[in-house]
Amino acid sequence: MNYDEYIKDLKDGAFIFKENIFGGYYLFYGVMEDYIQYITKEDLRKRIYGEDFSNDAYIWVNEILDYNGGDNYAIRLIHPNLEDTEGIYLSTKMQDIKGNYPYLAELNGINENGEIYFNYFFKKKSSEEISEKLTYAKLYEKYNWVIAMGIYFDDIEPYIDELSKDGDKAISRMILLVSMVSFTLIVVGVLIILFLEHWYYSSSNRELKEELNIDVLTKAFNRRAAIKKLEEIFNSFKKHNKSYAIIMFDIDDFKKVNDDYGHDVGDLVLKNMVEMINKCIRNTDFTYRWGGEEFLLICEGLKAENMHSFVNKILKNVEKFEHEVQGDKYHITISIGASCFNKEDKNFEAAIKRADMALYESKKKGKNRATLNL
Repeated sequence: MNYDEYIKDLKDGAFIFKENIFGGYYLFYGVMEDYIQYITKEDLRKRIYGEDFSNDAYIWVNEILDYNGGDNYAIRLIHPNLEDTEGIYLSTKMQDIKGNYPYLAELNGINENGEIYFNYFFKKKSSEEISEKLTYAKLYEKYNWVIAMGIYFDDIEPYIDELSKDGDKAISRMILLVSMVSFTLIVVGVLIILFLEHWYYSSSNRELKEELNIDVLTKAFNRRAAIKKLEEIFNSFKKHNKSYAIIMFDIDDFKKVNDDYGHDVGDLVLKNMVEMINKCIRNTDFTYRWGGEEFLLICEGLKAENMHSFVNKILKNVEKFEHEVQGDKYHITISIGASCFNKEDKNFEAAIKRADMALYESKKKGKNRATLNL
């Protein structure tokens, strides 16, 4: 498979995707259909298990694998009445105690109309008693899910017995009762479908937003996330005078790493460095990839008098880390420029500019050092 075919396969499998070109790097990222289906199913399972309907009623979900029926034509996804059987394969040859073929009847109705009312015998939820139930099932075509809900006839028999005493009036009332039950089942089915649609889009959008804030290569937060965070903490600084350290750093002579070992090794160096730095900073500190081999650290509560020891700790940890490629061991260093917000700053860019100037000064003085510009 060539590169274009590979990218096409990725796009075909993604619900939402985005692609960008940064310098010589092509970035493609998105939310995969399989992942959206997984989180939708898990959330739906929690919702269904959390619902409590009267008269032993409940909602269950099966996934159709083969619309032609037969053995293993479907899989039981969610079933509050038989939780231990979730994940088993179903067959249209299965019969109830009266010899009915409920799965075959359901599949025929789904294939013909996308929905069906039918009845069969099944175990009650609150006991081991087998009773006949009226069921409404509807296909959610996006995932090949059949969503169903039913009510047992003996739960409505008292109403039937009472109604049968009055002849024509009883028949009319019975029709009304069945209509009400049918309407209830339809409403439940529609609500489930609407819920799935809403969850499908809200989940995919939320997951996509999270993915868009992460640098694909290093797994650090990206520049987009950094700018959002800087705006947020600058407003906090102005309102509450909280202290924030803005630390910029990049890898010394990174071009030489790429030239000597190749871009694959250069990518590995970037990933290793981010992992290493994340291990030596606090839980309240966040690492962002600002661009190329340049990174940004935002440290909440780090005061000016503690910044020198903090950045020197980072320098030493980076310098002593040993990289290895095909038996060749080597070390890298970084240069750091650090600043913090001042009362005179009109926006966060002022602190970024001071940190950038300090980083330039560290490079100018020989690299592998930190400069503070407070």
